Amino acid sequence: MLLSMACNHLVGFPFIAMGIFYQWLMNAAYGTYGFLSNSEGFFFLAGLTAGIVYGRILLQGKEEEVKRRAWKRVWQMYSIYALLLIGLALFVAFNREYLANWKELHSLIWVWVDQPGVHYFLDHPFSGCAMGLVFLYQLSFVDLFPVYIVFLALTPWLLNRLKNGQVFYLLAASILCYIGSQYDPGIIEQLFAAYLPVKFGWFRISSVQILFVSGLTLGYFYIRGQLPSVHRIFLSALILLVAIYGLLALTQGNVHSCHCLNIFRLGFFSFKAYGAFLLSRFLTFRWLALLGKHSLAVFSYHIALTFFLIFYLQEISALPMPLKFAGLGLALATLWLPAYYFERKKAKALLVAT
Repeated sequence: MLLSMACNHLVGFPFIAMGIFYQWLMNAAYGTYGFLSNSEGFFFLAGLTAGIVYGRILLQGKEEEVKRRAWKRVWQMYSIYALLLIGLALFVAFNREYLANWKELHSLIWVWVDQPGVHYFLDHPFSGCAMGLVFLYQLSFVDLFPVYIVFLALTPWLLNRLKNGQVFYLLAASILCYIGSQYDPGIIEQLFAAYLPVKFGWFRISSVQILFVSGLTLGYFYIRGQLPSVHRIFLSALILLVAIYGLLALTQGNVHSCHCLNIFRLGFFSFKAYGAFLLSRFLTFRWLALLGKHSLAVFSYHIALTFFLIFYLQEISALPMPLKFAGLGLALATLWLPAYYFERKKAKALLVAT
């Protein structure tokens, strides 16, 4: 997911002049089904991992330790998010050529043409950065951070609901929240827009919470040793998705917008997750697993790399097509640099500890 997301972002921005490859990738990632869109996987795996890691601590009776570790991770993620925002604001403010490149790209990429406030950060980098730091302006690509931070902050409370046997109520509330989001025309955004030029993230948080909550629930019951078979879980999810689709179709709810994690994208992600589970029983990819092991570092690095390469948009666009593909391949290969760095750092720390 990290590799394909980085490819998507690099081709969508600095390597945009790649002809039919660009068009195919944009349609594949941002179309109705989103079969190359992996943001859904990040939210689900974030919940699954949180359920396993923090659930294990909670089952040991260390409730305060769960809060401490979750908030430590929240602060770590917020610090990285703030550094990315501040760094880009400074780059945009003092480099007019970079500003022009960003605006040109936003105009060219069809998925952002009609998005409200898309240029505000570019025209007002410091006020845009200030709004971004309080999550009222969520810049392209870094908009996963605020959503993940909110989910992680809620994790101790959510796990306590599961521990207290309120799993049915939690899942029911999550499903109802998802269904309700498919009818929401953006009321919260409209309320804020009357006073501030807000721009929330690509995905609506009330929609994608279903991925995090379901992942958290699965992770928690896995660590308790009470998880039903994956085949039964997938079949139950499929029946539920069909029922929700019928409800939305009959009542004119949203079934197409990717911003709301439409039912097709949710269904297609379920098939991808089930397929990944089946595949993992026969094949493992250690070279990809290294990226996943250090996902926060790799994800943050690829955003910084994408932002940096936009500075060379004109030069990259002027290259012959073979060199563009070679440059894209080289940029993707550098994703392993932060992963190897933190892997070696961890190995040295373990060596010192022993």
